[in-house]
Amino acid sequence: MNTFDDRLVFALRLIQPKLIIHPKNSPNLEIFNNYIIFETNLTSLLLCVDSLKHKIKTKGRFLIILQNVSSDDEIKTIFETLWSHYVYNVVVYSKWTSFLTWYPYSIGNHCGTAFNLVKNAKHPYDNKIPKHLKGCSINASWEDLALAIKNPIDKRDPGYSVRVLDTIAEKMKVYVVYVKSNVSIRLPGTKKYLEWKKDMLERSIDLTFIVRNFPAPIGPEFQMSVSYFETYSFLVLPPRRKITSSTNTLVIFSAEIWCLITVTVLFMTALLKNFTNGSLQRCFFEVFRFMLQSPIKLVPKSRLNRFIFVFFFFYNCNLNWIYVSQLSGVLSKPS
Repeated sequence: MNTFDDRLVFALRLIQPKLIIHPKNSPNLEIFNNYIIFETNLTSLLLCVDSLKHKIKTKGRFLIILQNVSSDDEIKTIFETLWSHYVYNVVVYSKWTSFLTWYPYSIGNHCGTAFNLVKNAKHPYDNKIPKHLKGCSINASWEDLALAIKNPIDKRDPGYSVRVLDTIAEKMKVYVVYVKSNVSIRLPGTKKYLEWKKDMLERSIDLTFIVRNFPAPIGPEFQMSVSYFETYSFLVLPPRRKITSSTNTLVIFSAEIWCLITVTVLFMTALLKNFTNGSLQRCFFEVFRFMLQSPIKLVPKSRLNRFIFVFFFFYNCNLNWIYVSQLSGVLSKPS
């Protein structure tokens, strides 16, 4: 205890700290926001990080305590390794003397490609990811998805998902590099998912678009963002004429349409009479039956049967009108 640095007291006040002692037996540690990793040397630390890379919350705060670290190059290796796993908010307590950290998007670090160490910063966990990233680039993969993603290279009409990402990138001053060749994730199944995962990891792709329900459970290698857009599909039809009375069958069609129907029936009756030499009554009945697609084979003889037939005809017309009017109401004003 004589060698305890008083500056480590802040670590005891971290919210939900997790001291990792046996990483191989550790459960999923994403429920924690802060981590303290204590190791004796660089080799054991790198092995520990490799075993935990998909179990920890990458946006958490990390305190690395090493007993035996001889140079700044080794400390830079620690930051570089954690940065490759998207872990950036790291402070290393080295040689029992100083706290070392770095700022990925500061001018000297060139978007995370250099590792300029900062010793004993006043607020070592603050401002690691600024609001503006000073033109740093990220790699994005994509595939054709109708209106969502047409062609990110064509800025005139790239698709609405590409416009969303470009707008966010513009606000954050990030340059998005859309890769030209991609592995499609359109087909479901584990095999396709593994190909897509391998492609993203090998080519260091930072993000990709998913414009559908994901075909397979997402693995621990990735993080899914919240849904930024919801789409719904509708059939857009021209407005229907509102019919307010169910007692007037004639309002189904306009007067011009009724006249055209009458002329058509009379013309077809005359044409059928000319071809078959049948009676006018029989030919009219056949045309009328064909128009209604009715199974009636004979003309009703009695007045009662004829009345029932006419009544049934108008009943069908009113049912058709009710169906059309109600359907048009639902289509024009869905609720």
